[in-house]
Amino acid sequence: MRLPPNPGLLLMALLAAGSSTAEPTGPNDRDAWRSAPAEMPPDTPPFSIAKTAPEIGFHVVPLDPEVMPEPGVYGGWGQGTLTPEGRFLFAIGNHLTAPGADAWLITYDPETARMQRVMSTRDTAGWDRRPGELGDGKLHTALDVAPDGTAYALSFYGDYPRKRDWGNGYPGGRLFKHNLFTGDSESLGVPLATDSWPMQRWDTQRHRLVAVGERGLYLHPDLGPGEAPSGTVWDGPENGHSHGSLLVYDTAAGEVLYAGLPVEDDPQRPKLERRSLVLDPGSGRFFSSTPPSPSEVVLIDAAAAAGGDTSGWLRRTGLRTDSPIRGSTRRLTPDGELVVVSQLGTLYALRGEVPSIREIGPAWNPGTWLTDLTLGLDGRSLYYVVDSTWSGRASGVPLVRYDLQDHTRTVLAFLAPHLFEHHGYVPVGTYTNVRSADGTRIFSQVNGGFSDDPGDARYEQPVLLDIRLPDPAASGPRDPR
Repeated sequence: MRLPPNPGLLLMALLAAGSSTAEPTGPNDRDAWRSAPAEMPPDTPPFSIAKTAPEIGFHVVPLDPEVMPEPGVYGGWGQGTLTPEGRFLFAIGNHLTAPGADAWLITYDPETARMQRVMSTRDTAGWDRRPGELGDGKLHTALDVAPDGTAYALSFYGDYPRKRDWGNGYPGGRLFKHNLFTGDSESLGVPLATDSWPMQRWDTQRHRLVAVGERGLYLHPDLGPGEAPSGTVWDGPENGHSHGSLLVYDTAAGEVLYAGLPVEDDPQRPKLERRSLVLDPGSGRFFSSTPPSPSEVVLIDAAAAAGGDTSGWLRRTGLRTDSPIRGSTRRLTPDGELVVVSQLGTLYALRGEVPSIREIGPAWNPGTWLTDLTLGLDGRSLYYVVDSTWSGRASGVPLVRYDLQDHTRTVLAFLAPHLFEHHGYVPVGTYTNVRSADGTRIFSQVNGGFSDDPGDARYEQPVLLDIRLPDPAASGPRDPR
């Protein structure tokens, strides 16, 4: 374990690593949380800084070993959620595609500040017990939990397999099922042997699990059999190969309704961007986007999915965004809209029943990569951290409250200077931010590591932040979503 440089923080780090918890730091006695970078990125929109600091609880995620040996790295790349009893459920992986690949479902109990690993993909699927089989080192998808405690998770490779590894060591992404109340886990196998799964959502009411893969990268004409996607076949807004397969799974029947690459089945069908999938909880409709930028919104009416003919339930909407949709809120605004964010960091309001979209404005500076938005109980306050990748460090990794009515941005804390000052921790970014059921807290799993250099950001030791929002940030009835 790389310990923080400040001796006064040594005990904090040891307690965090050994017991999975650490005491909150607030009320904060220093002003690092207010320390905006001297120079913000170009085109950063106007913002204010909150007058009252949030209380930020800092907890090192318990992993063994505590620091992953190369070539693996620890990190969280998916979107977490709340369990029915109010725990925070999220995923961490070791980013390997090898027999030693592993990823875990982890819960955090805000009442006791304890974390628990509740499922291991490697232990459940057993790929390390089959010679020559490559595993999946990530759960990169969004998680959803049914009232009975059931959760599904599709796995995703860590390092890209070589093209010739498909069907020759790498079988494709696996489907897992776990019950948080009973502790039972099972591997349901490989739903499609030609893809792995960076995106999923599960409509627990209508029993439809939908996922988008990224097989398009492997269809690039310049990719040789012994090569893995990189360079010209890497991601980016202009990459027309940044698309993947579609999976629709009936969780009530345990049946695959559709699994394939829509554009191969029918050239008239749209390509689905490999990092684009959201669920409108009101209508039960799923939405994706076409690559490259600008992008068209695609409707996936999974409730009507059946067989190989997608013409009746997979269709273009004619709605445009500046780039593919990357993330969204879990619930609707009082006006019945889902707030979504594009890959270029623009906020939009999407209606699902009769599809329409309107632009709200920039979340932060152009190019901000946001993967998770959480809506306050008032339906007006939108919370997010800038951002998921390294680029948010130029802004100090701010936790932002966006007012959907007056379109103002308030920085509740600059997390990068705060975490370094209090814990010797250097954040890379966060892919998930979920508010508590009573609306008073934000749970954020952050990627990064300990260092004596505030510029030394790396994927090393994930942490969880339990952020108590300053009044009057939260008010209203309890909402478990």
